[in-house]
Amino acid sequence: MNNKFIYYLLSFIFLLILLIGIISFLYYQNLKELIKIYNIKQKRLNQYSILVYKYRRKADSLKLIYNFLKMNKEAINTDEYYLVLDVSTHTFYLMKKNYVIYSDIFGSGKGSILIKGKNFNFSTPKTEFSVIKKISNPWWIRPDWFWTEKNLPIPKQFIEIPKHLDYIDAIRFYNNLSYKDKLKVRKVPGVLGKYKIVLRDGLLIHYGRGLGKNSSHGCIRVSKKSIEILFNYLKIGSPIFIY
Repeated sequence: MNNKFIYYLLSFIFLLILLIGIISFLYYQNLKELIKIYNIKQKRLNQYSILVYKYRRKADSLKLIYNFLKMNKEAINTDEYYLVLDVSTHTFYLMKKNYVIYSDIFGSGKGSILIKGKNFNFSTPKTEFSVIKKISNPWWIRPDWFWTEKNLPIPKQFIEIPKHLDYIDAIRFYNNLSYKDKLKVRKVPGVLGKYKIVLRDGLLIHYGRGLGKNSSHGCIRVSKKSIEILFNYLKIGSPIFIY
C-alpha cells in the first residue's frame, strides 16, 4: 500500500514538473515572439517619428522661408539677385525673383559660449541685411577673443607683415612663421579665402571650414566654390535674409 502511494506520488510530481516545463517553454517562446514583435513595432515607430520630424522640420523651414519672403516682396519683385540663409538646415539659396539659382550648405555661429567666466555671444543674427562691401584678398583682423578662447594672453607686441609685400607674398611670409610667432600676428592674410562679403562690421560671408553646422563666431562660412559664386552674383545693396 505504501509502495503504491509512493509510486503514484512520484508519478504525479514527475507529470507536474513535466507540465510546468512544457508551460514554461511555451511561455518563453511566446514571450520571445512578443518581444520580437515589440522591437519591430518600436523600430518602425522610431523610424516613423524620425521621418515625421524630418518632414515637419522641412515643412516648417519652407513655411518660414515663404512667410519671410512674403514680408519682403521687394526682393521677389526686383531683378537683382538676393540671398536667403536657413540656419536650421544650414542651407543657403541664391535667388532671383522666386527662382533658386544656386544652393549649398554653410556654417553659422556657435551661439553663447562661456570663456574664462565671461559670456561671448557667437550667434549668427537672424534678420535682414544687405551687402555693404565686397573685398578681394581680405585680411582677418583677429579680435581679442581669438587669444582668450585659446587661453592665451593678448600679445603686448604684435608681429606685423611687411607692408611692401603683395598679397601672395604676405601669405608666404605668414606661413613661414613658427606656430608661436603666428599667434603674435593680429592682421592675418589668406585665412578668409579669396573674397569676403561684408554685411555689417564683424559679420561676413567668407570661406571657412565646419560647413553644415554651428562652427563660426557669427560669420557665414561657405566653400571656396560658393564664395566665388556669391561674390560674383551679389552686388552692393543686394538683400540678405537670415532666418
